[in-house]
This record gives sequence, structure tokens and C-alpha cells, in this order.
Amino acid sequence: MPFWLMFLLFVGSVIIGELLKPKPQFTNAKASGLGDFTFPTAQEGRPIPVVWGTAKIPGPNLVWYGNLATVPIIEVIKYKKMFRSKTKKVIKGHRYFIDMHFGICHGPIDAIAVGIQDRTIKSKTAIFAGGTTLVVSDTGFFGGEDRGGGIGGTINVRAGNDTDPVDAELAAKIAKPPVPGFRRVCTAFATGPTFDFDSGGEGIFAFFDNGTAAGFEIGNDEFVEPWFFEVTRIPTGLGSATPIIVNDFGREDANPAEVVFELLTEHTWGAGIAEALIDKPSFLAVADTLATEGFGVSLQWDQKKTVEDMLLEIVRQIDATLFNDLVTGLFTLKLIRDDFDPNLIPTLDQTNVSEMRQYSRPSLDETTNEIKVVFTGENFKPQDAQAHELANFNVQGENFVSATFQYPGINDTNIAAQVAFRELRTTSFPLARATLKTNRESFDLRPGDAFKFTWAPLGILDLVMRVNGVKYGTLDQGFIEIDAVEDIFKLSNTIWGKPQSTDWEEPVNPPVDAPFQDAFSAPFHLVRQEFADFGFLSEESNMLATVAGEPTPDAFGYAVLTRSPPDEFITTGETDALTPTGTLTVEYAATPATGHLDLSNTLEVTPDSRMALLTAANITEVLQNNFNLAFMGDIDAQSGEILAFEELEVAPGGTTILFNRVHRGLMDTTPKTHPIGTRIWFVFFGMGTSETTEYGDTESIEAKYLIKTLAGTLDEGAASVNLHTFTSRTQRPYPPGNFLIEGEVFPVATDGLTEAVNAELNLTWAHRDRIFSLFNVDQGDPTQIGPEALVDYQLRIRDEGDFLIRTEDFSPGSATTAFDYECLVEAADSGIGVDVINNIALAWSGTVVVNFSDATVVNSDGAGYDVKTTEVKMRTASNVTTRQTIWEQGNEVNGLIMYIDAGSLRAGVWSDGAITPFSEFTNPVAILPDTKYNFAFVFDKLNNRIRLYINGILVDERTGLFMDTLPAHSGGSGTTTSLRIGSFNRTRFHDGNNTSSGLVLQTEVLVFEARQWNAARTTAEILANQNVNLVGNEAGLAVLYEFSDGTGGVLTDETANNVDGAMTTPIWVCPDVVLNETLGLELDSRFTGGGLISHQFQDRLVTRSGWGYAWGDFWGGSP
Repeated sequence: MPFWLMFLLFVGSVIIGELLKPKPQFTNAKASGLGDFTFPTAQEGRPIPVVWGTAKIPGPNLVWYGNLATVPIIEVIKYKKMFRSKTKKVIKGHRYFIDMHFGICHGPIDAIAVGIQDRTIKSKTAIFAGGTTLVVSDTGFFGGEDRGGGIGGTINVRAGNDTDPVDAELAAKIAKPPVPGFRRVCTAFATGPTFDFDSGGEGIFAFFDNGTAAGFEIGNDEFVEPWFFEVTRIPTGLGSATPIIVNDFGREDANPAEVVFELLTEHTWGAGIAEALIDKPSFLAVADTLATEGFGVSLQWDQKKTVEDMLLEIVRQIDATLFNDLVTGLFTLKLIRDDFDPNLIPTLDQTNVSEMRQYSRPSLDETTNEIKVVFTGENFKPQDAQAHELANFNVQGENFVSATFQYPGINDTNIAAQVAFRELRTTSFPLARATLKTNRESFDLRPGDAFKFTWAPLGILDLVMRVNGVKYGTLDQGFIEIDAVEDIFKLSNTIWGKPQSTDWEEPVNPPVDAPFQDAFSAPFHLVRQEFADFGFLSEESNMLATVAGEPTPDAFGYAVLTRSPPDEFITTGETDALTPTGTLTVEYAATPATGHLDLSNTLEVTPDSRMALLTAANITEVLQNNFNLAFMGDIDAQSGEILAFEELEVAPGGTTILFNRVHRGLMDTTPKTHPIGTRIWFVFFGMGTSETTEYGDTESIEAKYLIKTLAGTLDEGAASVNLHTFTSRTQRPYPPGNFLIEGEVFPVATDGLTEAVNAELNLTWAHRDRIFSLFNVDQGDPTQIGPEALVDYQLRIRDEGDFLIRTEDFSPGSATTAFDYECLVEAADSGIGVDVINNIALAWSGTVVVNFSDATVVNSDGAGYDVKTTEVKMRTASNVTTRQTIWEQGNEVNGLIMYIDAGSLRAGVWSDGAITPFSEFTNPVAILPDTKYNFAFVFDKLNNRIRLYINGILVDERTGLFMDTLPAHSGGSGTTTSLRIGSFNRTRFHDGNNTSSGLVLQTEVLVFEARQWNAARTTAEILANQNVNLVGNEAGLAVLYEFSDGTGGVLTDETANNVDGAMTTPIWVCPDVVLNETLGLELDSRFTGGGLISHQFQDRLVTRSGWGYAWGDFWGGSP
């Protein structure tokens, strides 16, 4: 097909596609009609309220509304048609305008504020005669054009004066004139035009077809939100000096005396009593007192109560009495106050009281000790003030007996507190009451007056009482009846306090980030018990365990958010608890006294948060129910540890907590030493998780914890990020348990013989099976649990430099739970070898003797010698006082000896033979017990001297001697032995004694090497070669004993002379360096074939010494 034809077909198909494409549908929003609207309160015949002071009228009566107008909200929409971009205007909503006329209260008022919902749209404004117009504009009041719209317009307020004119705008809008002026009633007319004042005065006008401006803008919704008016109205008819009393909220209260006066004299809604019948001086006096006290009232009266009820309500609040004085015929107002002198008030007794008709005093059971006064507080919300009588509380068995008084007219916290105290005094004490029949002397007593009452028959003396009421009787009666109650002002004072300020804040903090937080891989045991058992996850699932310390006391939990970067964070868990946490006050060693149950009471923690939650638990709760479980340090690393405690107490000083009976190395961890400052998390009391979220075996994630308080949830951007990488922890076998060295968890030094050369370092352990372990198991528990199928063990041994020197693998399923590390194997692994310094040694036990047969080379049965050098490497015993032989050759006639005596080293040579007899010994040189030495003795006939060396240093020399050749010498009488090491047989000492036998080396002496030269070695030769391995063919060397045999009863001469020694009861011991070598031991479990190894391995640091073991923690490199 030609290209041009293909192109035409393509163009045609595109055009046809555009023509066939569905046209975009655009629907304009339909405006609502007046019948679609819901308006606030509109009720015919509703009483018009009366306001005194400042009151909030939350539901003013909407007496008329109408003249609905709409303005469409236009949105421009772009779309494509036939390859061209086009636009279309669509009506997405409407702005609504309407006129509303509110009836508010009786006038005239002094000021007004206007609001919608709970927000003020026009603050308090004074209202003047003839009316005041309020301008309102807030285009975003309900959320702006895209939401609920705004408000705007004018509000014409008429105060309610007798001369208020007709509202011309209202008259123009109402279809049926004439419109009244609504005089003596406060009204508000909300209308237009509406301006967008917030945009600088340029706005939308809404008009009817006849050109009349539309009404008040009410938003974009058919539901008209409720309006409120805050009205201030201050009565001044009494003419008091202080008609306005400002309360501690800054609102204007009315003087109660003015209110009472208005209620009595107002003709429209009051009692309509003529002012001439009012005792105005008494009212003015009360007004002055109330102004001084700061006692005002603010009330709204909806006329559901009668005038009499309202009078009684106000009189009750101010604690006064209102009565008609029969003498003056005037209504009189009198306050009940402590305003009299008891010495100047009249007395009623048996001289003027003819009959006490009734006298009573209630029991304490009828009294109260807690008063609550509910008054109008800030923002016109109810608030209460309280007063307590503690003496009454104690008398009534420490039980609160409460009473509540409603005083809505009180709008001041100080006045409310005083009134609460007033009512408490009246109700907390059993006040006496009496009805007395008196003669006409009591004619001048009025309600509220005080008098003293004395009645001898009842023992009543000068009881101050207050008149409640008086019945004056008739003209033909000669008595008056008085009802009285005991006066509260003459009782003992009761302490009262001002209620808390209403500026209080909720004790709720905004959420902040946790100061301490971490993330771990949950151990197998927790995943199985806490989640897998409920079917949420498999028991080998990788699950996140989260911990977070308390940021504020009111934080109650957090949401867990996780992600695998670069994905977004999602919520993967919720927890309703924070984790108690603290840090180590002192180092906590991994060396408990009894296995892995620590009874040392040395786990001391400085608390950071919520440690008060911690409680004691028994061993069953700890091991079977995970009670008191804690994470110490980083439990994902070899250095961390899971533990649990049974007991706790506050440490002396009160700032730290001590824990005892601590179970160490639980689950898949082992005991560790933790330094000062290590953090511990008590997860039993608060641990979060990723709940049902399962992660990959090696997945790296980030986690955030969004702290919650009653004030809300922490913003994601304010939360710290916790990094965590999973390592298949739940799929790994448990490490072996009860790892012991020589039968101890951490062996300590013990006295005794050094270890024999064929002895070993004994290691034992116990099987552990995570699948079979239903409960927590102490690492120190000797119980064999398992082994788990397909799990083997590996033991790794490291030297002081952390170099791996031996690995032992034990087959899977093996019953092997022990290994012996033999001395010579250890020596070979360590690369020590056997030399002069680091040699296998012969240990003396009091019976060891080494005998050598006669040999010419050591001057037996042969020619005599002019020179000899004898060297011995040994370690002394703790006893260097007892005489003990080191080297002896010859007999009592001819011989040579080296020995210890009285804390000193000595040596000598002698001859009683046919040549020239001589006997010469060195002077004593002091030596130390338990010390390694190189001893050397030189016999030099050619220079007529003897020399004694210690560690290559000449310590004694005798010269100018007359010595001859040392003749041939065999053993003593009855023996053919010419040489002995470690024992004596009839040679001689410096004191001439040659009869003592035995005198062997003391127990614990070690001999490492002995050599003798048929030469007088120089000082330089002795010093240079004392620690050198000899070959055995060196010039002048007669015998060389390296003590390297290690077994058997023969001590081999390494020279060609073959002067071997025969031993009795030999004890071979390990090389000295081996016995003092520090080893690192690692023991872990692993799946067969190079599979996963245990999460942690058992580790020890042990130093073997000639006298026992030293212990410590060891953590070498990775296995």
C-alpha cells in the first residue's frame, strides 16, 4: 500500500475517533429555595427574656426571615475538542443571602456582642439611642469558597428604648407594612448589602430584580448555623452610687440591690410597686455594701419563674432578707452580715419570754462537710467552688457529706468561694433553732436582727440568735411569736479558700518524641508465645519488637510505623503502653554466685521512666509466663542479654532500684558483663510490636513511633527513625546451656598441685532445643533439653591475641556434651613448644627421687676432674626453710652438692682421698619461695675458686682456696648411684653432716632442666646460655636433662653419654606458660551443612595457672 494512502487512512481514523469521542458532561449546581433552608429558633409566643448584668443568649428568637438571594460560584474547566483546548464555565455552588430579624430581650440594653456557633463575629459594642449598625465581613468563616463559604453584611441593633425609631431597612424588606418600632425590646436585623471587606472593599453586591439590595450572607449551605448575643444591661432605677460591679472575668455585673429594686417597681414584667413604698435608704445601704464586697449578679430571666421567685433567688444569693416593715409600711432590704456588737443587742430570757414553744439542735449526722457552689464562670460555662469542714469530716468517720447549691447569678470566683464558705458554716454545724412567745418588748425586732437568748432550765446562756420571721399577732393579743436560728457569725471560724482559677489548662501535654527508643528482632520464644499461638504469625516469623520510654507522664502509647526504603511509612502496629526503662548505676558482671541465677543483689538501675510499675514475681511467673522480662543492652548483638527478676527494692538513698534473684541469659542469649550506663528495658510492662507484619530474613527497615496523649498523636515528621536489619533470629538454634569449665560456670583459683602433663581443661554443656522449650530456661539449668534435630555444636578456642587456635565440631544430634582440652595439645596449638623456659616440668611431692647409675662422664669410676659447672632451672616451693637437696653426686668421701637451707642457696665440693684433702662451701645467698630460678655452681681447681650464680648473676665467690682435683666418686656405701636430683644419700653439707638421708625437694617444687659441664663456665657463658635450648653435643657438656619426656619413669640424657635417670613416683606437669595462658572459649549451636548458627554463643575468658584458674568474660571475633 502506498505511503500516502496509509497516511490518509491514519488521519481519517484520528478524526473519526475525535468525532466519536463522548462529549464532556458539565452540570451546573442548582440553587436552593427558601423552603430548603433550616433556620435556628423561631417560635411564636416565646417569652421575651430579661437580662441583668452581662448574659449570653444562645438561642435568640428569629421572628422573621426572607428575601433569599443567591450568587453563583463559577469554576472554569478546561477540556479538549478536535485537537483544540477549550474552556467552559460551570456553576459549582452558590452564595446565599437572606434577611433575618431577631428578638433578643427586654430593653434598653447597654452593649452587645454577636456570634455564630461558638465564635464571636462582632465584639462587644455599645448601643446608643436610635440604634447602632454593626458591620461584619469574614469570607473564610465557614472555610471559604471551596467549603462552607463566609459571612458578611450589616446588623442593625435597636437597644429597646421607649423612643427607638422604626428600622427603615426592615420596613423596606417586609412585604406587609406598617412595621412597628419594637420599643422596649432589643432587636437585631441582619441584612445587606454584602461587601468582601477582607479583599479591600471590592466585592459582590447581591440585588433583587427591583434593585433592592439582598440580605446578610450566611455561607454556601442551606443550614443556618445558630447565632448568639452577649448582652449587657445595667439597671439604674435605684440611683445607687455603684450600679456596675466588674467581676474577675472582666464582665460587667449589675448591683443586686438595683436588680431587686427594678423587680419590685417595673410595671411591664415586674411587681409594679410604687417607689414610695420602697425604703430606698435601706436599699442604697445594701447597694453600697455589695459594691464594697464586689458582689454583683448577672442573670437572664425567661419569666418562667414568678417575680416572687426571682426576688427570693437574688435575696438568697446575697444572703439578705426582704420584708415589709409594719412600723414604716415600706419594703425593706437588709443584709445578713457580721455587723453588730453582741453587747449592744437585746436579750430574750424568762423575763420577757412567756413560752419556749420549740427548741432543737440537729445531730451531726444531719450536717454536711463539703459544699459545692455552682456559678457562671469563664465563657459563661458552669464552674464550681468548694469548701470543706475537716473537723466535721473527722467526726463523721472521715466520710464526705456533700451538698450542692446552684447560684447562676454569681459570676465571680472570689464571691463564689465566699458563698461556699457561708453555706458551709450554715450546714456543717448543728445550729440551734427556736420558736419563742414573747411579750411586746420584742416589737422592734425585725427579720435579720440579732438577739441574745438565755434559758436557765436548759442551761442556755447568751446564745446569739438571728430572727428568721416575726408574727406580731392581733391587737387584742399581748404576745409576739419569733422564729429564730443560731447566728453563724459568732461560731468559730472555718478556713476556706478561693477556688482554682478558671484559666486552668487541661493536664494534657502535646505529644513529643520518646527520649529513649529502640527496635529489636523479637526472639523465637516471644513470637511463639505471644503471636504464633494466636494464629497471627508462624513461630519462625521475623517480627519487630519495639520499646519507647515515657516522654511525658500522660503519654499512653504509640503507633508503630515501618517501611523498607524507599517505600512510604505505613502503620504496622499499635501499643497502649510505654516501656519502663533505666540505666545501670554500676557495672553488672556476668558472674553470678549460683549458676545463672544471680543472688548478689548487684543489679542496680537508675530509673528514667515508669519504674513504679515494676513488681516482684515468683519463679513460676518468671519462667512460665514471661513476668518481669527485661532486655539489657542491644539484644540483637553478642553483647546484649535477656533476663528477668523476681525481687526488687529501693536502694539506700532512694534514687536507684536494686534487683535480686535475676535469671540470666534467657531465650537465645547468654550472660554478659554490662558496663555502667547500659540501658535496660523492662519489656514485660510495655513492649510494642509490628503485630501481624512479617519481614524478610535479611530485610532492613526503618521504624517510627508516634507517641499518643489525650491531645493527639505525634506528627510523623517529628518522630525519630530507628534502623533495624533482621538476621533470621527466630530460625536460629538456641546456644548450648550450662557451659561449665572444670565443673564451674566461672572457675576460681584453688590451691593444690599443678596439673599433670596428661591433664586437661574439662568443658561441659547442656543441650537446648528451642522447639521443645515451652518455657524460659535459665542458661545455668543443667537439664538436658534436646538436642534439636539437625543441630550440631562448634567449640572455638582463641589465644590472647584473639587468634583462632583450635576448632572442634560435634556431629548433629550427637549426645556429646563435653570436651577435654589436653595440656600437650594446648601447648602445640599455642605454638609454645618445649624449651628451657617453657618446658614440661617434674613436680616433687615429697617422694619423687631421680637416680643415675655410675658414669665416668660425671666422674664416677674414672679419672678425677679439675673443673665442673652444674646448672639447674627450677621453681622453689613455698617452704625454703627446710634443708632440701637439689643436686648431689658422689659420697661422703668425694662429692659435689647444691642445696637449699634456712632460706638460702648453698653449694660445695670436698675430697678426703689420697690426694690433697679439701672441703669448700659457698656462703649462703637468700632466695624466695614460689619463684623460678636458674642456679649455677662452678668448681674451678685450676684457679683455686668456687662460684655461685643465680639467674646468670654471680652472687658468691671464694678464691685463694687450696683444692685439688676432684677424684673419681661413686655412690655411697651400698649403692652404685653416682648422681641424684632432688634427694640426698650420704654426701655432706657445710656443717659436716653426712648422715641424714632423704632431705628431698619440698612439695610443689618444679624442675624444668638440669645440665652439667666438665668445664669451668665463665660468667658470660652462663648468662648467655642459661635460657637457650641446647642440642646435646656442645663442647664440655657432660649431661643434659630437659625434662621433656612427659610420661614414664625415665629421665633422658639428651647427650651422647646417655646417662639416663630412673625415677620413682614421677609427676609430670604442663609447660609453665601453658598453665598461665589466657584462652577465649566460644561454644555455639549450628544447623548441619553450614546452616544458621545460634543467635549468640557461649563465651568465656579463662586463664590457667599452676595453681588453678582465673576467669572473666571473653568475646573474640566472629565465629
